[in-house]
Amino acid sequence: MGLIAAALVVVLLVLVLTLFAFVGLFAFLVANIAFVGLALLGGLAIAALFGGGVATTAIATLALIMLLVSGRRQRRLTRRRGYDLDLAAEPARREPDPLPARRATGRRARAEATTPQTPLDAAWSAAAREADWARSRLAVAQESCRLFLGAADRVPLDSDAGDLALRIRKRIPEHVAECLDKCEVATASERRAILEELVRTLEKVGASADRERERLMGPATDMMTIQRRHLTRDSAAGPIALD
Repeated sequence: MGLIAAALVVVLLVLVLTLFAFVGLFAFLVANIAFVGLALLGGLAIAALFGGGVATTAIATLALIMLLVSGRRQRRLTRRRGYDLDLAAEPARREPDPLPARRATGRRARAEATTPQTPLDAAWSAAAREADWARSRLAVAQESCRLFLGAADRVPLDSDAGDLALRIRKRIPEHVAECLDKCEVATASERRAILEELVRTLEKVGASADRERERLMGPATDMMTIQRRHLTRDSAAGPIALD
């Protein structure tokens, strides 16, 4: 009974495998009906040419099917390689900006169209162009700020000088831009008042820059005075000491 049961299991397994094989073959034939038809015609032609029978036809048909399927697979691989090469050669696309920049209009657009080297320089130029009656006053304030920034850059650890330098470089361009924006929707008298207040504000900043620069220059000036006194004193008084 044990041998009979084992034999039945083996037979059932063979039948299941055979069924799967036929199902796979049927699916292959349906998916490749054109190739199977061409291979069958080729097998019949080869059998008729060489005088073979059913076996020759079957072998020739199977060989032609394998040849056609292999050729199609090779063409797919070639196309895929070509597609990958095209993707590799394609330049990287630039992602669009998530938010468009605010478009400047009116006098502010004309000011930005002639932007010099830095936003601070552009702000001074725009203020002098709009408040043309106060160009000399603005030039004095701009020169005071320029000299102070040069002195402040030499002492980066001075917190007071660093704070004023940051306000000059950042807040002056912002304040000038805000004033010019308001001038675009202001009357003639209001525009004059806005620009006059802007000039006074920039003059105050220039005055603060002068005071801060003098403070920074104090120790250096004192050292130069000491060095000058030692260098110009009578050599008979003794050797020169710079301390």
